[in-house]
Amino acid sequence: MAQAMDINHVFQERKTAGMALIPGAAVAENAIGQIQKQGTVQTAGIGNDFSVTKSISLAEKVLLTLEEAALLTGIGQNKLREISNGEDCPFVLWNGSKRMFKREKLIGYLCSVFSI
Repeated sequence: MAQAMDINHVFQERKTAGMALIPGAAVAENAIGQIQKQGTVQTAGIGNDFSVTKSISLAEKVLLTLEEAALLTGIGQNKLREISNGEDCPFVLWNGSKRMFKREKLIGYLCSVFSI
C-alpha cells in the first residue's frame, strides 16, 4: 500500500509538471485519478448473508486485466496481447488462460522502450 501511495505521488508530480505519465499514453493522465474498478466481496456469515463493496483504484492494484492495462497505458488491447504473448514476458502472469499484467513491471517496461 505504501508503494501505491508513492507511485500516486510520482504520477501527480509528473502530471503537475505537464509531463507524460507513460510515453505514448493518451489516457494515462486520467487513468490513475478517475478510473476505478468496482470489486465485490461476498462473505457468508452464520445465519446471515451480507456483501461488502469496495472501490479499488488502478494505482492500488498489483495485477491488471487486459482491459485495465489498456486503459492505464493508452495502448490498444491487440497490441498489448502481441507484446505479451511470449513465455518470457516479464510483466505478465498467467492465471490459467487469463492474462494478468503486473502493473509496476508493465510501467517500467514501457518507460524503458523507444517504440512498440
